Amino acid sequence: MIENKPESYLVPWGERPENNEGLIGEEPLLHNPLIDELCKKMREEYEPKHKYAIFSLCTSTRPYINSPKWKTFYKNFGEVADLVICSNGGIIPIEYQYCYPFTVYDAHGDSKTDELYKEKFKERLDKFLELHAHKWDKIVLSFLPSSRNREVVKDYGDGNDKFYVIPSLEVYQKIQEEGSPGVNIMRFPQAAHQHIQEIEKIFGTRNKPKKGLVEVKK
Repeated sequence: MIENKPESYLVPWGERPENNEGLIGEEPLLHNPLIDELCKKMREEYEPKHKYAIFSLCTSTRPYINSPKWKTFYKNFGEVADLVICSNGGIIPIEYQYCYPFTVYDAHGDSKTDELYKEKFKERLDKFLELHAHKWDKIVLSFLPSSRNREVVKDYGDGNDKFYVIPSLEVYQKIQEEGSPGVNIMRFPQAAHQHIQEIEKIFGTRNKPKKGLVEVKK
């Protein structure tokens, strides 16, 4: 079960920016000191619960667990792996998914801010992993081959048996060619069975999928 932090855990009601100022648009979000402050708080107090971890991009669906990708990750690996969302809103362990501002920010990614995004993403990810990477046996970095996140994380997998940058090009091609029953592979290729099998092989376990999502604990 995911022990979700309550909505006001990180930012009390009376301390929220008026009209969500600084939380709309990618550039304001990436420059927002509040996000840096929350990233620092989360990484310093967070404590992994499992021997494996899956890092992947955020989704427009909030809370993240309701998206097909994160729901699939949780159903298949929720008992063996910690789930960590990577976003222009920070590096967010899934336990914080209900916290303000992670249910309301709206970045509207823009190619004009790609370099700034990659710079901030790398900085935040490096700091998070510096504190916690040694606590996991294996870490999956699940980012699509064409994504800007993949550009940042690709070096983690070079000569390191702890980090696995996936989907591999071979698996991604299979997803595109074969499809996956019940999955919209155009929107959620990482929910495809080929990708799930790739993660199972890395972890060396076939976790029996959960039948329900009884993860909400506030």
